[in-house]
Amino acid sequence: MTCFAHSIYLHCLAAPDCIETVHELSGKIEKDGTSRNALSCIEQNGIVAVIEEVDAREFSPPNLQSVAWVGERACHHASVVEKILRTSPVMPVKFGTIFDSAESVLRFLTVHQNPIFEFLQNFRGKSEWGVQIFLDTEKSRSRFSEKEPGLKGLTCPMESTPGIQYLQKKQAATLLEKEWHFWIKEIINSISKTLHDYADASVKLSLSSDKLNSRPAGLVFNTSFLIDENCLPVFKKSVADLNAIRVEDGLIIRFIGPWAPYHFCPELSGR
Repeated sequence: MTCFAHSIYLHCLAAPDCIETVHELSGKIEKDGTSRNALSCIEQNGIVAVIEEVDAREFSPPNLQSVAWVGERACHHASVVEKILRTSPVMPVKFGTIFDSAESVLRFLTVHQNPIFEFLQNFRGKSEWGVQIFLDTEKSRSRFSEKEPGLKGLTCPMESTPGIQYLQKKQAATLLEKEWHFWIKEIINSISKTLHDYADASVKLSLSSDKLNSRPAGLVFNTSFLIDENCLPVFKKSVADLNAIRVEDGLIIRFIGPWAPYHFCPELSGR
């Protein structure tokens, strides 16, 4: 791929349903007042590439290492995909996917026509939703002690020598901590099983954070679910019900989306 001015930036691949939306979005001004190049389409055999003309030289290593520069453009990319998703199935592509010409886009569509078309057909009416669970450690430990008073009593051993009392307390505290971790793990597994009953597929995501995706402390579950629109109402209700039940146990469930199915796409090479 050659990088030069007036290259083609690919936002996503979609079905012809999206063409009217692309036309509506073309030439609009961003809320921050920044004018961007108009969106347009390249259509071939029932597949639409949603594109924008860019100067590929802007995607230089220094800019790609800048959180501010990447963040602004990644948000624009995500915003375009989100709007297209409202009217069409979407096959998302990685941020920064650039072609040197419209002809190279057409060649790409030709080479990968079958998997792209199949993906768009299979994912019609489906979207990706994220579920995150955060643990309030102090509240959860307190709740566990209330539910298991017998274990809490182990931390108050019978009268003995100070040395033996110290060892008994240490062993009891270790046991209490172990049982608490097991209790939390069982709750999370139960929540996960319930949610999987309403999903077509799922992908476990990282529990750590990075420069562009900071997360609060206490993240203990982070999974993306592929949900059919027919199952979405019951999936949302299930999350809400679980959250109401488990908040007393120190667990907060966060439901986010919808997204294009980023984590369920096949890898397409050879652009």
